[in-house]
Amino acid sequence: MHSSKTEHLISHNNYFHCLENEISLNIVQERFWEQKDTVFPSIIAFCPEVESQVTKLDKLVFQQAISILRDVETQRKLITDFRYSRESQTVRNTPKLKNMRMFTLNGQKHFFENHVKSLPNACRIHFIEFNNRVYIGYIGKHLET
Repeated sequence: MHSSKTEHLISHNNYFHCLENEISLNIVQERFWEQKDTVFPSIIAFCPEVESQVTKLDKLVFQQAISILRDVETQRKLITDFRYSRESQTVRNTPKLKNMRMFTLNGQKHFFENHVKSLPNACRIHFIEFNNRVYIGYIGKHLET
């Protein structure tokens, strides 16, 4: 961002306002599960499996995952705006591999084959879109293929 003139700063006022709001939320791993419904009230929802996954994440991976999910929650981006893909035919047709991608949604297991690849260290966010929400089933290291 170029800011040699006051007009430049003013033109990016919305960006700075959003940044301040994100910082004020103080989203941290240690309290994430208690904060999740306040921080993600509308679009993003988490499957119960995510609670234990978050505690195991590298701090940088956690921060970048939260940044991506907040962009979706605040409607700055769609989840599909990030680099993502579906699982391969091999994963879809191999019961053991497919089962690793089954997460609990409304009390039932579902196959979360879509995954965001925009995290460091080959980490992924597995998601499914359902009823105008984006459900997160997994955040962590690339699952076995």
